[in-house]
Amino acid sequence: MNDSEMLKALIDNMKDYVAFRDLKGRLLKWNENSPLATPLMKRNNKIGHKISDDFSGDWVNKIQENYDKVMQSGKTIEFDEHSILEGKDYYFHAIRFPVFDSDGNVIGIGSITTPAS
Repeated sequence: MNDSEMLKALIDNMKDYVAFRDLKGRLLKWNENSPLATPLMKRNNKIGHKISDDFSGDWVNKIQENYDKVMQSGKTIEFDEHSILEGKDYYFHAIRFPVFDSDGNVIGIGSITTPAS
């Protein structure tokens, strides 16, 4: 078993929502089998798309601002966030973190999201 296979198994089996995006905010990987993935997310989350390509509303802009903060700081930041999908409010806690290349440059962002209690 190699690192890639282990990482894929971990992501695919997490109950939390996990996603990776590139520097332009395009979705690279997400665990669509997460119980947190709503039917709307399963229909709209498409590899290569930005969050703004698939969803709209003020909450989309706020989440994008949070992505930007992480990429600019190069540090892991935790956020309490809110979204509205199909008229339903969702509150969640997101850990957003930079992904670095072997030279230490930020090349994307990862997220682990859990429902807020």
